[in-house]
Order: sequence, then C-alpha cells, then structure tokens
Amino acid sequence: CANPANLSTALNRAKHITKLIDSLPAVLRTSIKELNIFDTNNPFDEYWACEYDHDINSGFYSAATGGFGQVNIWNITPQMDTIAHELGHCLDSKIFEQLYGYKGYITNDKGDWAQAIAADGNSVSSYGDNALVEDLAESVSLYITNPAKFFKKYPNRAKVLMDMFNQYLENELGFNSKMTRGQVNKRLLELGFDSNFIRSYLDQ
Repeated sequence: CANPANLSTALNRAKHITKLIDSLPAVLRTSIKELNIFDTNNPFDEYWACEYDHDINSGFYSAATGGFGQVNIWNITPQMDTIAHELGHCLDSKIFEQLYGYKGYITNDKGDWAQAIAADGNSVSSYGDNALVEDLAESVSLYITNPAKFFKKYPNRAKVLMDMFNQYLENELGFNSKMTRGQVNKRLLELGFDSNFIRSYLDQ
C-alpha cells in the first residue's frame, strides 16, 4: 500500500480484495500476476476522463485499473463487479500476448467482439459503451455477478467470451483434445467454473 493512513484498514482492504479474487474461476485468477492497492486516487484520472469524454470536475474517478497481468485498486474498497471487470482486461491482454508475444488487447485486434456487440444489438452498460475493451470487461463482470442474465441478454457476446475462455484454458492450463469428457468436467469443477460455462465447453 502507498502510505496507508490506517494500517488496519489497509490490511482489511487487502484481505477483502484477495478473497474476491480467490473466489473467481481459474481462467480469470491466473490472468493476474500483480495486485497493487493504493490509498490515493489514480494519478491518470484526468487522462481517462478526457479519453472517455467525462467531466473530471463532475466527480469522475477510477475505482480500479487493469490489464497486462496487473490490477491497481485505487482509493476504494471494491466489490466483485469491479474486480471481475479488471480481470477481464487482464484476460483480454493475456490472450493477445499468447497469440503474438507482445502487448495488446485481443478485443481490439479481431472483429469478433465488435460483431458480437452488433449481433446482440444492445449495450451491456454505459461504461462499456466507451470502448470495445470496456464492453468486454463489463461483460466479464456481468458473467461473474449474474451469469443467467448475461447468457440470456447477450448470447453473442457470451459465445465469443466462452471461446476466449476455451482458448486461454488450452494455452495456459494444458487442456487438450485427448482428455475425456469426464476428465475435463472434473477439472473445470475443481477450477471453480459454473455449470453454464462447463456445459458450453463440453458441448462445443
């Protein structure tokens, strides 16, 4: 922590945040390599306010930022939706790095996500409307916090996200076509995946 005003409060925040991360599926947990918890606001808030056309004087601030294996929590105690959003950025950038060996976001590189948004014909959130990468991160957040709603309202995004999860599992966790259905099912349950994802993965 950066100069915490209260060590006990800082430790409680850290425990809360790590507990949230530990409860997430491995496909998200393993995409993060570094967690930073600050008791200050994001020094780049003015940049992001400009980037996303927000008025910095209206109270805009970053709750957290993430990507490229790193998550920064700013001067808040986040809930699951925020943590899942930032790990969505980490997953997005990790898949790009797996494919190309350098930094980027797969959402921006391929047209799959933009096509899924168009096919769904709706917005996942006002913040997601800022950029493709934010739409994906907001989708990951909704998938974690309300999977039934996500699969029902955003079926095309859900399909692309499941494909991304599959690709990550195969590249990062060693899943392959030689594993039996039972072995894959057992392993996914051990990793904490929900029934919607397991069914999607096994039935493809």
